[in-house]
Amino acid sequence: MHNYYDSISGGYDELHGEEQRRKAKLVLDLIKLKKTVSFLDIGGGTGYATEIFPGKRVVLEPSKGLREKVKGISVAGMAEKLPFPNKSFTLAICLTAIHHFKDPKKALQEMKRVSKKYVAVSLLKKAKNYEKLNELIKKELPKCEIIDDEHDVIYLLEK
Repeated sequence: MHNYYDSISGGYDELHGEEQRRKAKLVLDLIKLKKTVSFLDIGGGTGYATEIFPGKRVVLEPSKGLREKVKGISVAGMAEKLPFPNKSFTLAICLTAIHHFKDPKKALQEMKRVSKKYVAVSLLKKAKNYEKLNELIKKELPKCEIIDDEHDVIYLLEK
């Protein structure tokens, strides 16, 4: 899949940037961060969407082409095996990427592991495996706030 994203990296922000940034702003408004934080943007593409967040941002992305466009810190990797210690970040955020993961359950467990305070995940309503992923996310992020957005459902867990 990341070969596809390598091939569209030049126009990625034009295709997806504003939609992703709108979802990131929605999450940011919900959690009302009062100070600078550290956060991990998982499957973050070029990182454009989360440039609006205050603090130290790390973008984890398997596509080399997209990573090369990140302003700031980018790390090659997969959501199922995050290369960070426990509770490394205030927030772990994953916008419209979970339907691409080989093992979404493991990815969600990893997000909870590296997060101190928040986990935010958006799920594309048109995803082939939407129903299965919706149930999995609700199970793995119990008591999460669920926001029905235009194209996605956003799940926000405060730990």
